[in-house]
Amino acid sequence: MQAAAERLGVNHSTVLRSIAQLEERLGAYMFEKLPLGYRLTAAGEEVLEFVDQMESSSWRRASLGATRACVGFCG
Repeated sequence: MQAAAERLGVNHSTVLRSIAQLEERLGAYMFEKLPLGYRLTAAGEEVLEFVDQMESSSWRRASLGATRACVGFCG
């Protein structure tokens, strides 16, 4: 959690609160706490896969839009 907090530029307690809020809204635990850290649960894996698909789809749309804009401008 500390590494995530540093990467996001927030306190680790903010990360923990945000995860707790997400878990409450989704009605499922995203992480399992282990002695050496955290591991994604099956629900967490599903959410991660969904987010990856959304990002990939958004990137494709943005790329296609930029290509169309260039073709329209350059043509």
